[in-house]
Amino acid sequence: MNIDKTIQECEQEIEQESSGLAAQIVGSNDLLEMELPETEWLIEKLIPAKTFSMLVGDPSAFKSWIMLAICSAVSKGRPLFGHFKTKQTNVLYIDEESSLNEIKRRWNMVRLWDEKVDFMSLAGFKLDNPANVDELVKLIKDREYGLVIMDSLRVCHDKNENDSSETRLYTSPIKRLNKAGACVFVIHHNKKASFNNPSSLAQMLRGSSALLGDLDAAIAATSVKETHKRAGLVMHPVKLRQGKTHQPFKISIYEDEGNMMFEFEKIVESDITAIEKAKYAIKKWIEKKGESFSRELTTQLNGPDMKMRTIETAIAEMKKEDELVVIRIEGKKKILGLP
Repeated sequence: MNIDKTIQECEQEIEQESSGLAAQIVGSNDLLEMELPETEWLIEKLIPAKTFSMLVGDPSAFKSWIMLAICSAVSKGRPLFGHFKTKQTNVLYIDEESSLNEIKRRWNMVRLWDEKVDFMSLAGFKLDNPANVDELVKLIKDREYGLVIMDSLRVCHDKNENDSSETRLYTSPIKRLNKAGACVFVIHHNKKASFNNPSSLAQMLRGSSALLGDLDAAIAATSVKETHKRAGLVMHPVKLRQGKTHQPFKISIYEDEGNMMFEFEKIVESDITAIEKAKYAIKKWIEKKGESFSRELTTQLNGPDMKMRTIETAIAEMKKEDELVVIRIEGKKKILGLP
């Protein structure tokens, strides 16, 4: 028996175990004692650094303008919309939809001081092209880009976005870009169907559900009616892998002496919370009155803090869930009560 050989084989086995899956296992007690770094934010409470993040919305949601505002803020490390802290880093904007002329026009309207941002226009960049990704990885490392924006995701690949296996062919390379040091923040368009539920990312996103699974963070932008001089947007943070999503908030966009201005206005109550409050108010009203009907509920409960549409949605959901029942019919009027 060759003792030296046996010892050598044992050492090799130990080395293999220390570099294989066994080395990746962390016991619960050890985990609790580990000092792990806090989340590093590119945009505080919204977008972590070195992640795959997305801005999604309908065509009128000013998505490209918002991304330019993000470029301006992050390149200088100043608060986004005057509200959310940012981490200063170098920025690359890959625009596969607009010419340099259009980018220049918009950037002149958005930039405030001497912000420095690098742009790439209609260069034919593709995430599913390994040579393109290799070159971008090198650029990220050499130029220390902490933020890479892609406008838009759909034109940055040639794969079938409805096929999960093909989706991974253009989302997996993004993880390589993250490891190189960049947050990849993409613009994506919502489905052609009406944008009814901005709190449900799965209902909004075009393409395979694999895209949703690969995302680290996402914000949905929906336009709201404003004056002819101001555009209003509600920003819905709808996914954040690293913690709880921020509450929806409203911003205003307006032009002032040739400059495009972006202002944080207020935190907005989510649709889900508003509907739950309406349901509570409906129950209390019927408990007090004994019975009611839809027209009376919407008329009596409608006010500054509760919109008619929210009340109507709450009534419909309560009927569907048997929390409201028809106790009798008077002509065309259905009298409602609690079960």
